[in-house]
Amino acid sequence: MRGLARPCLVPLPTPRGDPLRADDLPADVLDAARRGDPAGIEAVYRRYAPAVLAWFRARLGDGHLAEDLTGDAFVAVIAALPRYTGGPEAFAGWLFTLVRRDFVDHLRRTARRPETPVSEPQTGETVRDTADEVVERAESDRVRAALAQLSPDQQEVLVLRVVAGLTTPEVAEATGRTVGAVKALQHRGLDSLGRLLGKEPDPYPRKASRRL
Repeated sequence: MRGLARPCLVPLPTPRGDPLRADDLPADVLDAARRGDPAGIEAVYRRYAPAVLAWFRARLGDGHLAEDLTGDAFVAVIAALPRYTGGPEAFAGWLFTLVRRDFVDHLRRTARRPETPVSEPQTGETVRDTADEVVERAESDRVRAALAQLSPDQQEVLVLRVVAGLTTPEVAEATGRTVGAVKALQHRGLDSLGRLLGKEPDPYPRKASRRL
């Protein structure tokens, strides 16, 4: 990675949990980025930097450190782009594989470890409202404290899925899990968060209007 310029973070909107669709990154733009074209690289950065920044913020709770690690992560992404052989539909999962690797390296360098998980609460029917609160308040002390009480697997899936906005297959690709395992972790994690955030189960549950 030596010799690569570190991307300069510009003000970017925080994602609202919407999926990172493959058609957001046209194949010709991805091809240009792989060839090292500055416009292609900038397009990749502008599309995915908000999700990466939100992911780091949710995991760390430190906005300045999250910005630094986002810049470092994109140095790694830019260096690896020529080796990427997939299409736009698999790109987000591949990118977050590198982001997660950088995060683990950061934890090792700073001797930081995830919080000790607690036993899982019983399931309930608070998935949609809890997902909305996580997206809207991912950096609040209350939500971060609740996230820290989930198992590391649940934390990882929820932050990638709900905060960063990856689709279920992309989370599976990034974490090396099956789609079914990702769905199960997401459901249990959101239900546990609902209880930890003080939401009461709905005695008359209705089908969620937004697909998770």
